[in-house]
Amino acid sequence: MRVQCFLRLLFGILLAIVASPVAAQFELSPTLSKETFLAGEPVFLNLTVKNVSNQQLRLDTANPFTMCSGYSFALQGARDRYAMGCAGGAGSCLSGFLDILPGKSFTDRVLLNARYDVRQPGHYLLMVSYRASYAPGSGKLPVAALLGHQVFQKQIEIVLAPSTPEQLKPIFAPYLQDLNSPNLRKQMEAADVISYLAPAFMESTFLRMLRTPGKEAIGVEAARNLGTPSAHRALAEFVKEPPVTNFPGLHQKAIRYLGEIGDTGDVPVLLDATHRARDTETRRVAMEALATAGRAVAIPVLENELRDPSKDTRDLAEDALPFTGSRSAVPVLIQLMQSPDERLRTFAEFGLEELTHLRGAKLDGVHSLPTDAYSKWSRWWVKDGQTATIFKEDQCGEIKLIPSS
Repeated sequence: MRVQCFLRLLFGILLAIVASPVAAQFELSPTLSKETFLAGEPVFLNLTVKNVSNQQLRLDTANPFTMCSGYSFALQGARDRYAMGCAGGAGSCLSGFLDILPGKSFTDRVLLNARYDVRQPGHYLLMVSYRASYAPGSGKLPVAALLGHQVFQKQIEIVLAPSTPEQLKPIFAPYLQDLNSPNLRKQMEAADVISYLAPAFMESTFLRMLRTPGKEAIGVEAARNLGTPSAHRALAEFVKEPPVTNFPGLHQKAIRYLGEIGDTGDVPVLLDATHRARDTETRRVAMEALATAGRAVAIPVLENELRDPSKDTRDLAEDALPFTGSRSAVPVLIQLMQSPDERLRTFAEFGLEELTHLRGAKLDGVHSLPTDAYSKWSRWWVKDGQTATIFKEDQCGEIKLIPSS
């Protein structure tokens, strides 16, 4: 599937260069499930694509929130849960094709709350962009043989009216029942609705789910979205426990969410998670979460990890330093540029770039770090270090060379 997705993306780029305009083959009709929603209830978007040509067409399809779908979304005034930070992100998705007869259509039902935090009353403007890639629906063409594409852009206003718990309780009751439905699709939709929206009146239910086999994933996501002190404590207790054996990624997600809360009191819990982890990926997630939660408080802890006999531990600690977003991390990284380990020196340079948006040297992945990199950064630190802007991991900007002294 990943190879197919890559081929389609590559072929789409070629089409943009060589394809000539063609007549419209599809219509896109994005509509909301209601005209006005109560703040705190699920917001569903229906994306209907209709074949308006006179022939059967094969449309490239995937989950609308994944990279291979052709869709992109922007919702003003709402936090995007899929935001990937300054570095962007790579990923893969399950995708395929759908044959559509002339005059026929298909509809994707999308829970916007799964991507955007829209729980407060107000007016939101959603921009939907869609690049529909298609081929004749003969079923005989290779995966990459897409003959055309069509681009759509639509704007939709979302209105959320003020609400009360008493108004919301009957809305969520059916979803709670559907968690035990024999219909897997209903189960999954119900889990998404209640965990992403996480109504406060269900808090005790969510916290019990953290300790209920098969329901832990709902509990972890809901604890994050509740944002209450009791949910915070429950998430910390979950991180302290051994990972759920049937869902190893869930423990990493809980660790990451705990770090996002930004409470320095969680540093010992997250440090313990790094030491208990059996795999490098969980240790990496825990080290970064420790740095994110602790900020400046995490610096001495990471410095101690940098003295660990294990090279793996030292590497993870260095990589985590920029996640502190702290000025105190800068001199630690500068000193690491004197390390005999070339990898540590190089990644110290990358860490300094993240924190300062400055570059001591241009690295192209082929040449080693210049021998004067340490002296450049040392001079800059003495001259400008205390007044320069320090950036957090999610603050983007242009990277410039250190000014000549």
